[in-house]
Amino acid sequence: MSSANVLRTGIKRTSHLPAGTGPVTSNAMAEVMHSMNRKLVAVPLAIGVLVSASCLKTVEPNVCTAVAYAGIYITLQDRFDDSPPPFTGVWARAVQGTYRDSTTEVFTNSETGVQSVALVYERKGTYDVTVHANGYEDFTQDAVFVSADECHVVPVQINARLVKQ
Repeated sequence: MSSANVLRTGIKRTSHLPAGTGPVTSNAMAEVMHSMNRKLVAVPLAIGVLVSASCLKTVEPNVCTAVAYAGIYITLQDRFDDSPPPFTGVWARAVQGTYRDSTTEVFTNSETGVQSVALVYERKGTYDVTVHANGYEDFTQDAVFVSADECHVVPVQINARLVKQ
């Protein structure tokens, strides 16, 4: 038997067929199929690993600060006059169930004169908010939701447009 009549798998060819073709035994066919299956599995697997690796992000640890953030910031305005008058006797309160946070501390922006108050430092939840200023009706806003991320609350801004009594 000449070497041209033997496939690399050791299978004898029939003499009347050209080289590269011929009958194949079931063992040889099984070996070819097994080889193809390994390739068919390996290619998608390799593609999947590459795609997954490209989606990965380097996640750096979150560095939280020692600063306490207010969950609710309230800006005081006259409802009919957008210019911020100097409000007096201001207090604000946020209530959630039996929890209550209140303040009389008013911050005034030195450039704009806008007055504001801050409540519920580093405390997430849903609050009913009331703001009072002398000569004005109390302003209320219910169900103010304050969420938090892994470090601090996510502040909510309220514009309390106060109505004169």
